[in-house]
Amino acid sequence: ASFTVNSGTQITATAPSGSGPVHVTVTTPGGTSPVSDCTAYTYVGTPVVTALNPNQGPAAGGNSVTIAGSVFTDATDVFFGAVRAPFSVVSDTRIVATAPAGTGSALVTVATAGGASSPGIPYTYV
Repeated sequence: ASFTVNSGTQITATAPSGSGPVHVTVTTPGGTSPVSDCTAYTYVGTPVVTALNPNQGPAAGGNSVTIAGSVFTDATDVFFGAVRAPFSVVSDTRIVATAPAGTGSALVTVATAGGASSPGIPYTYV
């Protein structure tokens, strides 16, 4: 990984690609920090949205929408288009969100620290 030494006690590093939890070590001319002293770093995946139930609802919003997909455990946001919606994570593969008010069609996406689902699944306001 690329890194910058900020001080004798701080380094800023760019994490390489990876998955799951990993140990972070530092190597100097004096040796490598022991794994037992390491800080764990966990890669967070990008969520994937595969289905909505229902996939349409009233323009006034307010109905409950079940979002199916994967990598939902660490979800930070659910969007209907650009509008943030209240939600609860039921499992790593299911979220229940409350549709906000809207018109036309809006792509539903889920965001985590690892990124946002793309391109999203359309939800139609009727």
